[in-house]
Amino acid sequence: MSMSTDSIIYISLQPKFSSSFEESEFLEFCCALAETKNIEATVAGLTNDLTLEILLNQSNFQNDKEYLTFIMTKRVILDLINQGWQLRFKNSKPGLSYSFLSQSSKDLVRSRHAFEREALMEKESVRSFVQKMERNGIFAVMRNGEQLVTALRRNGHKAIIPYLQFAEGNERCPHTGLKLMDIWRYFRYTWVNSYRSTPGRSIRILVRDAASPNHAIIGIASLGNTVIQQTVRDDWIGWNAETLVGNFDCPSDLIRWCSDTIDNQINDIYLRDLLQQGLYSESEVKNPTSKTIAALKRASGEALDMYRQAPEEVKYLRSTEKSASDWENRAKTRLYKSKRCAKLALLLSIRKTLQEERISDYTELLENKKLRTTLNRMMRVVKAEHVGESMMDITTCGAIAPYNHLLGGKLVSMLVCSPEVVKHYKEKYSQQDRIIASSMKGTAVRRSPNLVLLTTTSLYEVGSSQYNRIKIPFGEVGKGIEYKKLGLTEGFGTFHLSTDTLRLMELLIGTAEVSERINSVFGEGPSPLLRKIREALSLAGLPSDTVLNHKSRRIVYGVSLAENFRDILTGHASQPGYNLVESGLDEVKCTERIANYWAKRWLLKRMKNSGILEQVVQHTDSCHGARVRMVSDSSKHFDL
Repeated sequence: MSMSTDSIIYISLQPKFSSSFEESEFLEFCCALAETKNIEATVAGLTNDLTLEILLNQSNFQNDKEYLTFIMTKRVILDLINQGWQLRFKNSKPGLSYSFLSQSSKDLVRSRHAFEREALMEKESVRSFVQKMERNGIFAVMRNGEQLVTALRRNGHKAIIPYLQFAEGNERCPHTGLKLMDIWRYFRYTWVNSYRSTPGRSIRILVRDAASPNHAIIGIASLGNTVIQQTVRDDWIGWNAETLVGNFDCPSDLIRWCSDTIDNQINDIYLRDLLQQGLYSESEVKNPTSKTIAALKRASGEALDMYRQAPEEVKYLRSTEKSASDWENRAKTRLYKSKRCAKLALLLSIRKTLQEERISDYTELLENKKLRTTLNRMMRVVKAEHVGESMMDITTCGAIAPYNHLLGGKLVSMLVCSPEVVKHYKEKYSQQDRIIASSMKGTAVRRSPNLVLLTTTSLYEVGSSQYNRIKIPFGEVGKGIEYKKLGLTEGFGTFHLSTDTLRLMELLIGTAEVSERINSVFGEGPSPLLRKIREALSLAGLPSDTVLNHKSRRIVYGVSLAENFRDILTGHASQPGYNLVESGLDEVKCTERIANYWAKRWLLKRMKNSGILEQVVQHTDSCHGARVRMVSDSSKHFDL
């Protein structure tokens, strides 16, 4: 159970223990936390005692569901207390409460991310990596602040010459011999929020300074798969019935477009086995029946149930080795049979409704609840095709010292919109088979990935953001771009849970007879990690919505790279009209023009501020703010 007001939230702790001994020990654990006078030391000690490394050495630990549930519940409580929650007893029952008025919003976010970051920096693999990079010369790409100020006074904005470099594979820096990926990773560890690699498409970018020795790093950025569901973004793009209707002048055009889209979607589904099994007939593609739709839904559920009990199929789908003829075999797996039946049922259901509900009065169309729901489902089909193809999230973006004092973060934010990035994205992914689409169709599917939209979120809900006021006006570089505020996120996530706690949840799911087995196979469904967390919290009797709602809402930004991005993302156009394209300029020249505009708009003002230049000078070879700050190394900390 949980209850909340606008500023206080409370969780009643009611874990499901079958043993009275574990229930008694849990109450003792809660009493100790509630009564201690030194909560930080107590929590730190208990957390050290419950590290995964220690627990895995205990006999039969991973196979004992009850004990795993007990330990995982305690770890969640410790994580939440580390985030500022307090353990309280009400009517002799333990619970956790949090007041969101106890800290400022920024302090709250910083403390939460610091907890996760410090846990990461204590890992031996991370410490070894950082030490190796510092031994092997990472300092050579950190610009000396004193030298930078001297160059700025002598050469003006020409003292900084930014360019883009993509960190891919095993490519190395020509100035230091270090792997570009390692350089990117090292500086990512200087961020407030912890670094976690994510699956799927990704672009990692270094912004370098050709005017400095060894071409120092100005900042880093990365693009990753966009989140599937984000209401304010989806409404802004127009993935809804209202936008769909508004794109057509008359009902017949709308119906024709929907019918063509449904046909194209069906053509991308492997159907041979479904036809042979009598799950549908060719005539029913054009005139679907309720009986056929129900049969397809039933077949989808049965195939999914069988997949969850098929470890050999999970192993096969996890394999990255695919021959030219392997896509048909993948399509026939239980997982993809379930997905194919479900999608065909959805498409036929949409067609059936559009045939039955006559659209005669265009003005009353959206007042028809059934039609409105159906058109929203139609747009979700279109969204599924484009969300992983034509848009990406900016997952990392910012400058490192000393360039951060000169608003280098705004430079990096502008440069991720460069045609160079669009070109690199297209070259990297145009020759790759799309895993899910190929597995659905039973043959290799390659599409031309036109990147038309970037979205991102601020770190804080209020206060300054490096994305504020970023705009390249019309005429500076093509038609210009602008970071637009779209709204706020809902504040759900997992960053406030430690890595060990998340791993314990995975172990618990592995021992439990759960309602939905989650195998972390690409294509199995959205956010397998989040589904595992929800399942584990449910087993522990903890309210997942409350635990996962960290209340740290963020500002959502969108930046359109093409003037017709909405038409591309809603399926009404295929060729993007890019904003930052100018006759006679190649992609590299466009990057240079963007950097020149940044210098004129932001750098020149900072150069005239003596207080700013004093901050830049602080970053010397012996004490530099771009160095990774280890947990125990306070001497390297810069509060920048």
